[in-house]
Amino acid sequence: MIAHVLLAAILHVAAAAPAASPAPVASPAPVASPAPATPPPCAGHVMAYSKPLEGVLLLHGEAAGPSRIWLWNGSAWRDLGALGVTPRSLAACAWDAKRKQLLVQGGALAIEKPGGDVDWKVDGRTLAWNGKDWRVVREGGPQPRDHHAMVFDSARGKIVLFGGGDADPSGRSEFFDDTWEWDGKTWTRIAATGPGPRVHHAMAYDPVRGRTVLVGGYGPDGPDGRTWEWDGKTWENRGVSDVARRSSPRIAFDGSRNKVVLFGGQMDASWPTDTYEWDGTRWTVVAEQGPPGRSVHALAYDEARKVVVLFGGAGPDPLGDTWELSGKVWKRVGAP
Repeated sequence: MIAHVLLAAILHVAAAAPAASPAPVASPAPVASPAPATPPPCAGHVMAYSKPLEGVLLLHGEAAGPSRIWLWNGSAWRDLGALGVTPRSLAACAWDAKRKQLLVQGGALAIEKPGGDVDWKVDGRTLAWNGKDWRVVREGGPQPRDHHAMVFDSARGKIVLFGGGDADPSGRSEFFDDTWEWDGKTWTRIAATGPGPRVHHAMAYDPVRGRTVLVGGYGPDGPDGRTWEWDGKTWENRGVSDVARRSSPRIAFDGSRNKVVLFGGQMDASWPTDTYEWDGTRWTVVAEQGPPGRSVHALAYDEARKVVVLFGGAGPDPLGDTWELSGKVWKRVGAP
């Protein structure tokens, strides 16, 4: 069964201080400025770079408190307001540069049950956000799913989506092996087979080579360790490696070095802390250490500042930290 990471809200209770004897009136003590607002720890969220908004957008997945949209500008997180749609976890997301909007497809919706428990139901709608308003742009298309991935193919001006799954509390699990394209109006199924049915994989588009790279995840028979590339017509198996056996890694194309960068993911019961890059032929370690290991996090490349941005995830506890990768060096940024 495909499990979701559930985050618990923490309640802080302040104890009342005993009354003090009257004291002479003194000048008021300086008041410390409040710490900058930051997204709470979350997992199953999505991020994408928006050139018009000049920053990296974050949409909550599973997090304590109300779901919101955030923007990272390189120095601080900015709260853009309530999410505006039903919160969802492990959706697929990409910034559509041609139509200048954020596209979100599917994901699992939290359904509250009697007694306060939460169940999860996959969604099949496609949503678009123009920086101000949300709208449902398509009810149909890919079968309702979560744990899938999609990217914007800048050469063809289309969104590419692959895989994902559907599961319920009974133990039923369905894995998908279909490839879809979105042209701004309609989803078209362009391949019924490919890398094999899977969930918890990651994808990134390489604009230099004109390829969509897929790595990680697992299917009904577990992980297969293969990296795949899509050229707009066919999927090509690019070989087997240990790094490709990870579940829920995250990748992004680093335009400063023209490589696809991979961080995180889960291997058995461990969360590796190394960073890899893909040059179109092989995966190479570029940093042995970095942020604490994690999975179901989010990664995006800030084109203006030429850094890879990472936020949150679970490893296994929920995380709320922000990191940036410049070249081969990670640095924690933002409020602690």
